[in-house]
Amino acid sequence: MASERITTGALLREAFRTIFDNIPLALKLIAPAMGVALLAGLMRWQIFGAATADESASIFSELFHFVLGLALGAIELLVFVPAATAWHRFTTFGSIDRGDGRAIGWDAREWRFCLYWVIVFWIGVSLILVVIVFLVEWVSSDILLYMYDIRGAVGAGSEIAVGIVMNLAILVLSVLIPAFIIAKFGAVLPASAIGAGIGGAGHRAAWRRLHSAVFKSVCVIILLSKVSQFVLFGIVEYILPHARVDLVASALRSLLGQGIDLVAYLLIAVVLSRVYVAASMDAREAAAG
Repeated sequence: MASERITTGALLREAFRTIFDNIPLALKLIAPAMGVALLAGLMRWQIFGAATADESASIFSELFHFVLGLALGAIELLVFVPAATAWHRFTTFGSIDRGDGRAIGWDAREWRFCLYWVIVFWIGVSLILVVIVFLVEWVSSDILLYMYDIRGAVGAGSEIAVGIVMNLAILVLSVLIPAFIIAKFGAVLPASAIGAGIGGAGHRAAWRRLHSAVFKSVCVIILLSKVSQFVLFGIVEYILPHARVDLVASALRSLLGQGIDLVAYLLIAVVLSRVYVAASMDAREAAAG
């Protein structure tokens, strides 16, 4: 069976090899999304930075900024989706052609991909992470209060230790939760991109057999992306001491952050497409025999 050759190591090797062997294509696909992300990041810095500095901002101003933030996110998504579906087609069929002579475009495949992305990954992952972060911060504050009740005071060392544990917990959960959801529901993305169905019970069973390899591979990719962002943002902060209020630093962070996120998804897309193909082959073999 095709799934017997699927391991975490094999998936990661194929993902990175696909990226390195097709760097021009990858850059061509993600360049528009990076450009939009850069402009959106600058707008957020210019508008939201001014709003944060203005303590007298009204509720209508805050609502405007919220709606504007959603609009910018929607624009970024609309630019990202055609590139993502094209990359899924390439990693599945070896070509980004849509079947009509075009490489990039919008039809039912992109709308379906966009719908799944928003509902399952954008809203689902975001809501779960918000709840988890709230619970972690709540528990950490309770620990500090408990320590205060016992000792009558909490030293700076204790606060730092609790803060480190809290941040590590948030980091681990921000890797595990998206990886679990992607591994659980990720088949809908390559299926949507190529205009195919998820398949019947045989396909779902084959995907479940490969769930562990997908989960581990996505965990590694997300962790590497977060570490890369942490290192690069630290370099920006070091080179530009006033990075938190500097327009150039804000642009660099937006560009680097979005670039790393896009490359991470290209790697994840290779994993999902490879496993989708293997699960489809297993399902056909099971139905035939």
